[in-house]
Amino acid sequence: MTGISPTNTPLRFPWRGLLFPMALTLTLLVVVSRRSNAASLLSTFRSGDPLWLVTGFFVQLLFFTNQSLFYQSVCRVFGVVLPFRQLLPPVLSTNFVNIVAPLGSGSGIALFAAELRTKGVSASRAVIINLLYYLLDYAAFLVTLMFGLTYLFLHHDLKSYEIAATLLLLGVIAIVVLAALFTFAHEQRLKRLLTHLGKLLNFASRIIRRPPMLRDEHVAGIAADILAATQTMLASRAHILRPILHGFMIEILDICLLTCLFMAFHTPTHLGVIITGYGIAVLFMIVSITPQGLGVVETVMTVVFTSLGIPLHVAAVVTLTYRGMTFWLPFLFGFLSLRHLDFLKSSAVLRSRPSEGDGHAE
Repeated sequence: MTGISPTNTPLRFPWRGLLFPMALTLTLLVVVSRRSNAASLLSTFRSGDPLWLVTGFFVQLLFFTNQSLFYQSVCRVFGVVLPFRQLLPPVLSTNFVNIVAPLGSGSGIALFAAELRTKGVSASRAVIINLLYYLLDYAAFLVTLMFGLTYLFLHHDLKSYEIAATLLLLGVIAIVVLAALFTFAHEQRLKRLLTHLGKLLNFASRIIRRPPMLRDEHVAGIAADILAATQTMLASRAHILRPILHGFMIEILDICLLTCLFMAFHTPTHLGVIITGYGIAVLFMIVSITPQGLGVVETVMTVVFTSLGIPLHVAAVVTLTYRGMTFWLPFLFGFLSLRHLDFLKSSAVLRSRPSEGDGHAE
C-alpha cells in the first residue's frame, strides 16, 4: 500500500483539556451509582474458585487484545496501517466512553476518530472504519444468536420478546447496510446525504451557539474521501478474512469467559446452554435503551439460564460475575487509557487526509 503525507492543517479542540476532568466526574458518578453492584460482585468473587476466576480475567485481557487487533485489521482493509500499540489506548478508551457517555457507541466513534486524526487518518475515513468494524462484529454475533434461538426453539423455550428483539436488530442492520450501498455507490447521492446531515448538525450547533460543524465547501472533499475509502476497501478483498476471524474471536472469547465462570462456581454446563445465554444477553444489551443494557441484561441472562435447567442461585452468581468482568474491567482499563491518547496530549490534532491511502506507507 502507498501512503501520502497529510497536509499541515491543524484542527484544534478547545474542549480537549476538559475531557479528562469530565471523564473523572462521570467515573465517580458511575462508581457511586453502581457501588451496591460492586459490593455484591466482591462478595460473589469470594465464593468462586480462584483459579478459574483468574483464568476468566486473563480471557478478558485476551478479549481486549483481540479487539485492538480487530480494529487494526479493519484499518488495513481501508489502507490504514497502524501498529497495535497505537490502537490499544483508543480502543480501551472507546469501551469506557461507550459506558459513561449519553450517546453510547456514537461517543466512542467520535473519540476513536479524533485519535486517528493524530495518525493522519481523516475523520470521514475513521467513521467508515468504525462502520465496517461494527457490521463485521454484528455479523459474527448474529451467527451466535441464530444458534441460541435455534437451541431455545428445540427446547420449546423461545419467547416472543426474543423474536421481536432479533427482528429489531436485523431491521436496523439491514437499513444501515442498504443505506450504505445506496449512497456510497453514487457520489451525488452521497453529497446530498452529507449536505442534509450538515444542515442538521449546524442547526444543533446554532442552538448551543457554536460554529458550524460541517460547512458546504467541505462536503465535496468528504464525499471524495469516503468514495476513495470505499474503493480501497473493494480493492483490498484479500485482507477481509482477518477482520472476519477477529470478529468471530470476540464471540469465542466471551463464551470462553462464561465457561470459566460456570467452572469457577462448580457447575459444568453444556456448551449449548452457555452460547444461548450469551447470545440472548448480548441481544438485549444491543437493543436496550439503558447504557450497556444495565439491569435488562442481568435479568434476561438469569431467566434464560434458569429456563434451560441451571439452578437459580448459580445462574444469578454467574450472570453477576460475567457482567462485572465485562462492565468494570473495560470501565477501569478504558479510564486509565484516556491519559495515553495522543489527541489529548498534543496541542493540535492532525490534519486533513488525502483521498488515496492512509496511515503509514507499507
